[in-house]
Amino acid sequence: MLEKTFREGFTLIELSLSMLFIGILSVSIVLIISNTVSSYRRGMTLTQINTMGVTLADDMRSSVQNASSRSLSSICDMSVATASMSTAERLKCESEGAYNYVSIKRTSNVKIRNGKQTLSNVPVFGVVCTGTYSYIWNSGYFEAEGVSFTERTNKAWAMLKYLDTNGNAKEVGRDKPFKLLKVQDNSRAVCIAAISDTGNKYSAGANGANNNVLDITKMGASAIVEEPTELLSTDNGNNLVLYDLRAARPAESLNNALYSISFILGTLNGGVNVISKGSACTAPSGYEDDNFNYCSINKFNFTAQVNGE
Repeated sequence: MLEKTFREGFTLIELSLSMLFIGILSVSIVLIISNTVSSYRRGMTLTQINTMGVTLADDMRSSVQNASSRSLSSICDMSVATASMSTAERLKCESEGAYNYVSIKRTSNVKIRNGKQTLSNVPVFGVVCTGTYSYIWNSGYFEAEGVSFTERTNKAWAMLKYLDTNGNAKEVGRDKPFKLLKVQDNSRAVCIAAISDTGNKYSAGANGANNNVLDITKMGASAIVEEPTELLSTDNGNNLVLYDLRAARPAESLNNALYSISFILGTLNGGVNVISKGSACTAPSGYEDDNFNYCSINKFNFTAQVNGE
């Protein structure tokens, strides 16, 4: 007589529960890995921006420390600076402590969020002259996507014209805006070229086609400089940009001067609105950008004292 053989197995309910458990476990593993990678990338972004910020601050601090301690006000009497300066302009220069020969900034109105919001008096470009090296910067808004303003369309970012050590005229920034340029400039020729009686408001085309070109080639020996250095080069995937760079009016005492310099350094990831939101990235709901978690904007402040003779 044949005996029936029974093989035990999973019931449909047991199989369903097993698959549900495996599915939950798989999703959990994926989420853990995703959060770990996101945290790592976020940490790398913060490290990168903090490291670069400290590096830039150290570079500018060194430039100030090695500058001449000669009174800044005496710059107003330099022949290269006063060639086209009226008596009223010279008196204003002296009353302001020659501040225009230290820090100049141009601003404009910028449209963000696909033209839905206009920001007023947004820094477009500027210069900071330390007396040894000068720093020329272009705003990150020239690089950011979804941002529109006339200066960007007309390529009205800051450019530099100078003479190399062989006396040849050269330009930097004609085809593409540099982020931050460091140039040898003991006579503050870059700031002299940037000074304009039109004020700080910049409007493309309104103040002349070349008012964004810092041309120092007409200043003789002051225009002869070493090859400028770009400090925020896009090499190695560097996506950091400046949104502001300024120096307060130096505090002078006898033959000493104390500089206070600040700058806003940020990434291009995520929506950027440093004017209305302070020094922070705009919330994802404002820009719907998946890379918001990797957006970082930091403001750096530091002081430096002139140690030169």
